[in-house]
Amino acid sequence: MMNGPRACTRSELAQLVRLSDQVFRPAGGSMEAEYPLVFGEENLPHCRVVTEDGRVVSHVGVSIRDASILGCSLRVASIGAVCTHPDYRGRGYASALMEDARTLALGEGAVLMLISGGRGLYHRLGYVTVGAFSGFSAGLDQLPELPAGLHVAPCGPEHIPALIGLYQQRPVRFIRPAEDWAKLLTAQMLMNRPADCLGLFEGAELVAYAGTQRPAPGSSGPEVVPRIREYAGAETVLFAGLSGIAAWHGASRVEVAIMPGSQDLPRLLRQAGATEEATSFPGTLAIIEPDGFFVCIHEYVRERLGTVADELLLEPRETTGVSFQLGSERYELETLGQLTALVFGGTTAEARQVPPPPPRLGAVLRQLFPLPLLWYGYNYV
Repeated sequence: MMNGPRACTRSELAQLVRLSDQVFRPAGGSMEAEYPLVFGEENLPHCRVVTEDGRVVSHVGVSIRDASILGCSLRVASIGAVCTHPDYRGRGYASALMEDARTLALGEGAVLMLISGGRGLYHRLGYVTVGAFSGFSAGLDQLPELPAGLHVAPCGPEHIPALIGLYQQRPVRFIRPAEDWAKLLTAQMLMNRPADCLGLFEGAELVAYAGTQRPAPGSSGPEVVPRIREYAGAETVLFAGLSGIAAWHGASRVEVAIMPGSQDLPRLLRQAGATEEATSFPGTLAIIEPDGFFVCIHEYVRERLGTVADELLLEPRETTGVSFQLGSERYELETLGQLTALVFGGTTAEARQVPPPPPRLGAVLRQLFPLPLLWYGYNYV
């Protein structure tokens, strides 16, 4: 008999880990060790499960953290480790758990939900693939030599205060407390790959860091590619240190995902002739509470629009979606997915399907959006 959705109990944690490893790590590995923000005992109320026949058969993991976008504070629910035992699929358990996770997130004040995956299930529930990011690939022949006085070394627990100080300077980021940093450095996992947190040091001072996915096991020659999937600190130093990061891995090139709000690093990589590629958010997302989201970004809106901000009204539709009102102009968005695509932009099909607004209202909305979107980095679940 089905039991749930509900929170996983401490006595069921071992079952949950076995299920997750069976689905995601059939060749070996430990989801519990790799993703401590989900599978830690303190997060069990956010590990939502369905049990049947006395065992955990389906799961959705929720990690709720505060974040900052251009000085605006908001609460974000990240969703991961969504799985169902093969013998129990097709019964709607994952859909029920996703709705349960949304209800849980709303109850804890989250206004934005990020999902690490692009399954049809998520799109059917109204989540979309949007956002505008870029990545670069550069060979050693395009990069400066590591300057004298700058060296690359792994960061450990003793560097956490300095890492926090650097990460806090990012204009778009998660609020990541010291205890999260400690767990994540121990896990040595960045998004979906084993990784090292490599520091760029001038003497004993940490001036920048690069969370770097290790090259694939068994790769050789040009296939040895370290991939930087989070960084913070002095971006001119990061650029100067890229050759050292590549050399640390024995690689002839390096890939970099550009963090939202970066300016110097992408400019320097373009000037160096690195190959650039546009991409979207690596998953699906939605603004799940529009009123709360716009309360969170009110100061941003006010700063951009001045007194016009007082004239711009947001109203929920009768079913889903929202409408904007400015004077006599009204702009209807039928779903929260369309609102999310409007706010965070991008070039995906879903982003392009947002209907055009009327002229004056469109001009105002273009002053506000797209907003830079959070990048998972170490907060990937």
